[in-house]
Amino acid sequence: MVSQNISIVSHYHPFSIDELLDSIDNSKIDISTWIDEDDKEARKKLINAGKVLIAMFLLQSERKEVFKNDAICWYRHLRNAIITSGKTKSEIEKKLESLTIISFNYDRSLDYFLRTRLSDFYEKISSRIIYPYGCLAQIKDWNKDKKDYSTIRYGYLETNSPNPKQRWEVFEEAKRIGENDHLKVIGELTKEDEEQIQAKVLADCHLYFLGFAFHEDNCRVLGIDHKAFRSRPNLIDSRHICYTNYGNSKKIEKSFDARFGKIGHSSDKGVYDALLKDFNFRLF
Repeated sequence: MVSQNISIVSHYHPFSIDELLDSIDNSKIDISTWIDEDDKEARKKLINAGKVLIAMFLLQSERKEVFKNDAICWYRHLRNAIITSGKTKSEIEKKLESLTIISFNYDRSLDYFLRTRLSDFYEKISSRIIYPYGCLAQIKDWNKDKKDYSTIRYGYLETNSPNPKQRWEVFEEAKRIGENDHLKVIGELTKEDEEQIQAKVLADCHLYFLGFAFHEDNCRVLGIDHKAFRSRPNLIDSRHICYTNYGNSKKIEKSFDARFGKIGHSSDKGVYDALLKDFNFRLF
């Protein structure tokens, strides 16, 4: 099954996921027999093929230019909050002990930014990051001398005309990641995974929800739909809670209020502008 799916993806060299999806939509490729398959192993292989597509799309979408000094990248606010949290390295590292980042994204952008812009604190910070569904960045895949990833460097296809060899190398790396259980999807997290995450959220801390849409599954993973959270109002009332609601979505506002009431501080701006203008973003 997975080899069948991979061969379909590789048929597109793999230049365009959109072309692949359009072919499925136009019935040029029939996936109904896979979806209707009631075989657990077949479903697992289909999910793995989906992970390959996710990894491939993210790797070929990387752009180093987003990290330029004048770029609008919210990671810059994170960096400023960290480096201004203390006067010495030891003071900053002490402050970092109170930081936890829970990222529901698969991509390598945060990891790359921290490695290249906060290299002195990378090990300390990386130990404070949780990726519930995994991340494309692999710890052993970093070349300290070149300051980039060893297998596929960041933004490898950033040029206007990447050659077929480069595209194929990206596909091979995506295939390796997708088939080696580096990524997870909804339903694959263990009870232990969720308990580790919920312990951080239930702790006495300030919360920033950045670009978080409050989807039910992710709220459950965080534990903010859990009885242990709702039955302890002091966990909510004493918090400094901020969340972005770009465009002032009523759906997101309603979803937040259902869990936290009216105590949160919201911003209808994007993450970068919200941290710049609306939130007091710092390490407490």
